This record gives sequence, C-alpha cells and structure tokens, in this order.
Amino acid sequence: MNSKILDSKIMNVLGDRVLELGPKPEAAGQYKNFKLTRDADGIAWLLFDRAGASANTLSADVMEELDAVLAELESHRPAGLVIRSAKPSGFIAGADVNEFRGATETSMVEAAIGRAHAVIDRLEALRVPSVAVIHGFCLGGASKSRLPASRASRSTARASAFPR
Repeated sequence: MNSKILDSKIMNVLGDRVLELGPKPEAAGQYKNFKLTRDADGIAWLLFDRAGASANTLSADVMEELDAVLAELESHRPAGLVIRSAKPSGFIAGADVNEFRGATETSMVEAAIGRAHAVIDRLEALRVPSVAVIHGFCLGGASKSRLPASRASRSTARASAFPR
C-alpha cells in the first residue's frame, strides 16, 4: 500500500481530534509505563509515561513492557496507532544510559541494545497506519522509535537526534 494512502487514511480519521490528548486513559491500567486505550474508531492510543521519572527514557524494563504492549496490539490489531508522551518536557530522551554504568563487557551492552532494537523492529512490523505525536525533545532511540510511524506530528520542536 502506498505511504501517501496510509497517511491520508489515518489523518482523515484523526483529523478532528486533538492529537496531544486522545481518549482519556483509565487510571489503573495493566502497564506501569504505558497506557493503551482505543477510541470508537478502533485507533489505539499509546501514551508513554515512564513511572517515577521526569522524562521518558528507554530502559530495559520499559522495552520489556513495550514488547508486551506490542503483543497485545498484534493480537487485537488496531485500525491505526497514535504514539505520544505524557511528559511535558518532551517525547523520549533516548536510552537510559545509567543502566550501562559499570559495564565492563561490551557484549552485555551490545546485547541490551540488540534487544531494544528488536522491540522497535516489532513495532515497525505491526504494519498499521501510525502517527508519532512529538513535542519537545526526541533523542537517540526515540528517533528510531518514531521512524516506523507512517507520519510524525511535531509541535514546539526543540531537539531531535538520530542514534549512532
């Protein structure tokens, strides 16, 4: 299917909505760092809100939980997907580099990065029209996580950078 057709279809469905808000998520969800809701049109809204942190970063536990979210989306495929941040500071600040402090073997770091890339690849493999609503910063792995989106919507952009 042509990318322009996908962009047009999802944007037609989302056109009359405030992308920054989406449907109100339930207070008690099954995930610690994500809230997944669906609207009446079958659009899945994935809200990233890393628990106990002022910014969203991609840690091992966040990526593991995102993998579980993706399993849910695969089993109940949405008509479209909107990914957004609940943090006022920005979208995602990249990898949680604190997890790599004290690492003595590069193979352990490479394995962790490989697991994170596999989850992002799984997001891309969903093959549903998608929008990443980006505000503020979008750094490192966050840039990779928005790449599978059919369309990226950016408001009040401050910084973007791709991972090396």
